[in-house]
Amino acid sequence: MIKEQPNNWVSRLLLTAGLAVFLLAPQAKAAESATLYYNEACGDCKIYVDEELKPTLLNLGINLEVKDYLNEPKYRTDLYAKNQELKISTELQDNLTVFFPNGLITEGHVPIELTKEALQPENRSKYDKLILYQPEMHRDIKSNKIQKKAYAVREMKMSD
Repeated sequence: MIKEQPNNWVSRLLLTAGLAVFLLAPQAKAAESATLYYNEACGDCKIYVDEELKPTLLNLGINLEVKDYLNEPKYRTDLYAKNQELKISTELQDNLTVFFPNGLITEGHVPIELTKEALQPENRSKYDKLILYQPEMHRDIKSNKIQKKAYAVREMKMSD
């Protein structure tokens, strides 16, 4: 005895409707990613990363890929190659480096408000490469160093 196949028009209609909803629904914007190179064993760095940097970037919709170069020596090689490729002066290199996709590079414990300002949409088109450098690990920061593209390094007082 041959069993009759159920009418597939309902199944096809539901499949087509589901596909249409998927294709016409607004797609979520892909999250941006930044890459952090640091030494997790550094207590001051760990506090800065966990309490300031990660929450701020999360609020801005930026994922943070963490590369601990002390526990994974290959990350030291990666960081060295990235510094060479981007021609980052040794004067501006620090033990905590974040590479953002828009050309912003932070070196050291850059004040989080300064990082947030540089990441604002209206500021992103103002530079192809911007390095913000702050080697001080504590709150009594007097100045930061910056470099745009291949221009000379400039020191900015925190009052500027």
